[in-house]
Amino acid sequence: MKICHINLIGYSDEMEYHDNILPRKHKELGFDVYRIIHAHGLTVNGFMKIREYGEYTDRDNILNIVLEDGKPTPLLKLRTYIGLYENLVKLHPDIIFVHCCQFYNIKDVIRYKKTFPQVKLFVDNHTDYINTPVNSIKRKLFYYFIIGHFARSVAKYADKFWGVTPSRVDYLKKVYKIKSNNLDLLVMPGDNNKIHPEKREEYRNDFCKQFDIKYNDFIVVTGGKIDKRKNFHLLIEAFKGLPYNCKLLIFGTPDKEMKPYFNSLPFNVIYTGWVTAEQTYKYFVMADLGVFPGTHSVLWEQAVSSGLPCIFKYWEGMDHVNTNGNARMMDLDDEHEIVTFLKENIIRLSDKGQDFKKMDSIAKTRGMQLFSYPYIAYKSIGISHA
Repeated sequence: MKICHINLIGYSDEMEYHDNILPRKHKELGFDVYRIIHAHGLTVNGFMKIREYGEYTDRDNILNIVLEDGKPTPLLKLRTYIGLYENLVKLHPDIIFVHCCQFYNIKDVIRYKKTFPQVKLFVDNHTDYINTPVNSIKRKLFYYFIIGHFARSVAKYADKFWGVTPSRVDYLKKVYKIKSNNLDLLVMPGDNNKIHPEKREEYRNDFCKQFDIKYNDFIVVTGGKIDKRKNFHLLIEAFKGLPYNCKLLIFGTPDKEMKPYFNSLPFNVIYTGWVTAEQTYKYFVMADLGVFPGTHSVLWEQAVSSGLPCIFKYWEGMDHVNTNGNARMMDLDDEHEIVTFLKENIIRLSDKGQDFKKMDSIAKTRGMQLFSYPYIAYKSIGISHA
C-alpha cells in the first residue's frame, strides 16, 4: 500500500517532529512511503536551509519530492508550488496524509481526490490559540476567510481530519468553523525506537558520572526551545534553596532574552546545551520527573511516551498528556505562585513516597501505552488495529 505524505507548510529533515516520525513509522510498518515538500526548511539550530528542487532519499529511506516555487498569488502574495497534482498522478498513492492544510495548493489535493475518489485522504492540524492566536478582528477575519477556507475546503473530502491536541481540534471547530463529523484527536508520541526503559540504569549511571552527582539524587529534566514563554527561568528560580539532592537538568538553546538567566546558574542546575533526539530520550528515561512550566511543545508528548511522570502548565485543550495520574497540571499564571507551586511539589515528590510511586507507576504503564507510535501510526490512516 502506497502512502504519500504532503508537507507544504514547513518541513525540516533534521527535526524529530510529528511530520518526521509518522512517515518513518509507516515505512517501518511495511508501507511504501513518499513525501512531497517544498524547498524551504530549518536546521536543528534554527537556520534556514534551502533544498534543491527534484528528488532525494532521506535517512529513513523515504523518497522526498521537492516542488519548485511558483509565483505568489496576486492579491495576498500566498506561496504557490508547481507540480503537486502532477506528482500525485505519477505516484498514484492509496493514501494521502496532509500535514497542515493551510496552503494555497491544497486545491490540487482536492482535485486529485475528486478525480480518484478511491484514495483515502487524511489531514492533520497543528495550529492552536497559542501558536496562532486570533486576538484581533483583523486576525479573526484572515484566519476564517483565507486560511479557514483552505481547511473547510479539504474537510469536505477528508476521510479524517485530525487535531494533534484537543485544543487543535477545538481550533478547527471554532476558528475555521469546520462542521465535519470527521474531526478527531491524534496525539503525537515519541519515537518508540529511541525509547529504551530497560537501559535506565545504564543511562543514569552515565549521567551521574558525567556531571558528578549521586545516583539516588532526585533528577528533574526539562528542555527544548528556551524562550520566556516556556517559563524555564521560573523553574531555575524554584531550584534555589531546594534540598541538596534535587538536581535540575536543562537542555536546549536559549534565545537572546533568556541567555542572561544561564550565565550564573544555581549549583543544583545542570545545563547541557543542545542535544540530539536520541540523547533527549535517554534523559527522559533516566530522570525521575519532567517539568514543563510554560507553553506546549512536542517534548510534552515525548516525555509521556518515555514513561516519565511530569508537571505541566495547564492550558485549556492541552491536558491530554495527563493519562489519569501520570502528571500534575499547574493552573497558574502569576510568577510568584508558579515558583511556589514548583518548589512545593518537587520537594514533596523528591522523597519518592506514595504520591511519587503512584505517578511513576501510571506513567510507566498507561502513559506509555496510550502514547505508542505504532498504534498511532495505524490509527492515523484509519486502521484501528493490526
